[in-house]
Amino acid sequence: MADDKVMYAFVPAMIRDCLDQEPLIPNVELPVCSGAKTRDYGLAAKGVAG
Repeated sequence: MADDKVMYAFVPAMIRDCLDQEPLIPNVELPVCSGAKTRDYGLAAKGVAG
């Protein structure tokens, strides 16, 4: 299952890499739940046992 909202976490890096500029507006830090640590954090925030 994929979620397009996860791309928001990578937008600042894409701006830096593709445009060679710093983002003008700060981004909210979003955990990308691809590893065990961030996955467990996300599940705990939802109240789901990991």
